[in-house]
Amino acid sequence: MPPTSKSVAIVGGGFSGALFGMKLHRAQPDWRIVIVEPGRRLGQGIAYGACAPEHLLNVPVSRMEPGLAPRFAQWLQGRSAEMADALAESESDIAAAFAPRYLFGEYMRERLAEVLTARGWSGLQIMRGEAVRALPQPRRGLLLTDGREVEADIVVLAMGNLPPRPPGGPDRWLYDTGYFVPDPWAADALEDVGSDETLLLIGTGLTMVDVVLRLARGGHRGPMIAVSRHGLLPRTHRRGGAWREFLNGRSPASPAALLRLLRGRSREGRGGGACRGSVCSTPRGLRFRACGAAGTAHSGGSSCVICGHAGTSTAIAWRRVFRPRSRSCWAKIDLRSPPDASPAIARRRPISM
Repeated sequence: MPPTSKSVAIVGGGFSGALFGMKLHRAQPDWRIVIVEPGRRLGQGIAYGACAPEHLLNVPVSRMEPGLAPRFAQWLQGRSAEMADALAESESDIAAAFAPRYLFGEYMRERLAEVLTARGWSGLQIMRGEAVRALPQPRRGLLLTDGREVEADIVVLAMGNLPPRPPGGPDRWLYDTGYFVPDPWAADALEDVGSDETLLLIGTGLTMVDVVLRLARGGHRGPMIAVSRHGLLPRTHRRGGAWREFLNGRSPASPAALLRLLRGRSREGRGGGACRGSVCSTPRGLRFRACGAAGTAHSGGSSCVICGHAGTSTAIAWRRVFRPRSRSCWAKIDLRSPPDASPAIARRRPISM
């Protein structure tokens, strides 16, 4: 490697790890980048890999562009048969269509494969294995379960969501029986569910919607009871157009100030016929330059060791400030299900508590 280059090890080859690796490779072609992933299918992760054909993206195609070439919308033009239902629902507007999730997973897998098989030396590589710990100091890197070592100046953790934890409570004996399904995304999670059995679903969010759709497709007819802290079912996306830009590149003084601005614009949007989801999606991607605006600064006030950017992303700010202050609003407005999910949920109508 050139004297100024670096080596980076990315733990996890799902969507986040693959996208980060591709973009870092594009920005720093001389760096050595190794994605450590035990699975065979890369770039998809659980969200876009462990899904069925009836599972759709929770946002339209226009909001699923990760900055790769070809664009996702362009790539979908060659999958017209698989997009037929989505295009019928969106009146042939591919940007507004809710595509099957597995298609986005295939799109990401193809983009990563193109980079890995490109002619000439590529600084992006895949290592099949599982990282267990860091190398002992002063060395820097990772140790894998099979004894191999990965030397790296920088280690990036992109392991995705951890498996769900049991809910706790006094009846822990239930965890040792076949009645308890700890992970709904496991390959055999719903295989032995009887068509007339009563199901208790812990949670009323988007994962609950996915489980209901999957069971309905398999012919399940029994009662379903969904429990959560607020007992609210996700709303569905509806047409209403993209809300006009109202930030004009300017960042509010703090995430709390942005929340107040969004509430005001949301009221205006409802009066003009726009759905609140389109208003809330307008500031996505905004970054607050002042790290302390979200209540917690970067460690030591330093910038990102990868991109050099000093700031807190909207996603982090939203978790720290927006969600604690507007949890029910967030659950109902931003975390929406695709339009096609609404009729299926209405037919089954799980009892929420």
